[in-house]
Amino acid sequence: MGYINVKLLYPEGKNLNITRKKLRVEVTYKSDKPQSFTTKIEFLDENQRCYSIPISGTTDNCLFTNYGYMQRAINEYKILGEYGYPILIVSFILYNFINKKLQDVNNITLSKLYIIT
Repeated sequence: MGYINVKLLYPEGKNLNITRKKLRVEVTYKSDKPQSFTTKIEFLDENQRCYSIPISGTTDNCLFTNYGYMQRAINEYKILGEYGYPILIVSFILYNFINKKLQDVNNITLSKLYIIT
């Protein structure tokens, strides 16, 4: 397939110890064309033991391609649509924020839009 530029971010640092038994890792990647992949991330400990974690990603913005993920992340994202406008996928937090602002400013709610869940 070729090289995939996967970036790893460790928001809480890279080290584990007696009191910190989990390591949070954020994985991102970007592509100019629709592309999906599955690979593995390998972590080495101080004794050079390897621990692998499989990851998958996609840059395809087709809802059919991403439907399985959207179903698993139903409490994280909302899909919003209104006739004549593009469909938006927003985080649940952003959805609640927008809805609150619309209520405050226009006394309307996002429920008047098509909310796909």
